[in-house]
Amino acid sequence: MRKLGMSDLKGLLVDLGIQPSDIFLANNVLLVEGKTEDQALPRLAGKVGLDISDLSVVPIHGKSKGKYHLQVWLEAAKNTNLGGFLLLDGDAETEYRRALSEKLIDRDHALVLRKRDFAAENRAAFEDFLPKSSLAQAIAEKSGNPVNEVQARLKDTQPVSVVLEEIFGAEVSKPALAIRAIELAPAGDLAKESDELIRYLRKIRAQIGR
Repeated sequence: MRKLGMSDLKGLLVDLGIQPSDIFLANNVLLVEGKTEDQALPRLAGKVGLDISDLSVVPIHGKSKGKYHLQVWLEAAKNTNLGGFLLLDGDAETEYRRALSEKLIDRDHALVLRKRDFAAENRAAFEDFLPKSSLAQAIAEKSGNPVNEVQARLKDTQPVSVVLEEIFGAEVSKPALAIRAIELAPAGDLAKESDELIRYLRKIRAQIGR
């Protein structure tokens, strides 16, 4: 018996009248690297009044562990008519370019996070797009360090992860800190600092709303 390929799966779903949402819980999926984006991105969207309830945010749990899952998800999205989008940290250029070269995703369906002020060796992540003042408050609450000391350590030229490692070592919950920072941030500050993420989410909304 011939093994079913992804194109066969697409035809099978159509023949059975199955919507991609019956399998993936939403007709559109945003692949992200880990739990921080998975848990905090919907909070960020809600804080700025952006409804992404029909977008399933799926973590692939980091590039090293998730490379295979990324390819499988992108192939599934492409071959089952699922709307597939991608959000990657700044150190995932290789994975991003591979997905483009293999035509697994369109360029306008992907965002690799970048910060202009970062040194060449530094790469951006989700938490780098949150207001420094609210991040400092969230970190201070968790660590017990004075807010002003924490804020002085958060520099525009280096990733927030550097400070988190200095203060907490490996024992830190980035999702909890990101969520708390979003809760503390005024909506206007959040909209300004997270502008690139918000514009990308609005772009996704526009595309899936067609």
